[in-house]
Amino acid sequence: MVSSGQDPVQYIAAGCNRAPHCMAWSQGGSGLVFYGSHHSVCVYSVTRAKVVSTLVAHTARVNCVRSVVTHPGVEYVVAGSTDHTVSVWKGEGEQFCKVISFKAHTGVVTNLAIAVVGEVLIIVSTATDSTIKISRVSLEKSEAEVVSESSVDLETGLALDLHLAFLPGLAQPILIVARDDCKLHLFEEGEGGWGRVGVLAGHEDWVVSLDSKVEGSGLVIVSGSQDSFVRMWRMELVREKHEGGELSV
Repeated sequence: MVSSGQDPVQYIAAGCNRAPHCMAWSQGGSGLVFYGSHHSVCVYSVTRAKVVSTLVAHTARVNCVRSVVTHPGVEYVVAGSTDHTVSVWKGEGEQFCKVISFKAHTGVVTNLAIAVVGEVLIIVSTATDSTIKISRVSLEKSEAEVVSESSVDLETGLALDLHLAFLPGLAQPILIVARDDCKLHLFEEGEGGWGRVGVLAGHEDWVVSLDSKVEGSGLVIVSGSQDSFVRMWRMELVREKHEGGELSV
């Protein structure tokens, strides 16, 4: 006898797209892995060894995936795609819902960096249009919205990797950009928008991975390059005393 009811899904098999930044581990210790598979983002449970959810929003290949925890048990997943858009999902446990999707670029989105400040999700994206876009998404309301946007023009160059890091003593994160000149460019938000405040030189080939960790009063930046070297850079706020007796940071 054949049942007329719908059979439950037993197993989903989906490979990861061939993009270097297309997979992210859950930051909340949930044992979930998020990866781009064709036009979607798959949520894979390590403990259950299966895909537990599929996040759909894009119409072309997903190239980069990032995640961040805002509150205990609440995680946001952000993805960038060949369709020029960036999408955000909110997850609680293994249940996810789309929060917002917006067009950020006129070219293929290749990389992302995200951070949370208060109830604002900062999304930094770069694309083949040689720009970096910084979008702030408000998470206070039931419907998220982009409250501000700014951009950095790279002219004819490209950004290979992006990283947002918090330097002790600063309320807002700094942006670290690995460019195609083998250097790390540091950006900080000021009154006139995001501006470059420094350059770290040392690698002899493209930098393809970035990470950071706060140590005491400083920030340690780690960069991995195709020159087969991993470099560590330490940053701290420096106070200089002027003739007037005032301190500037």
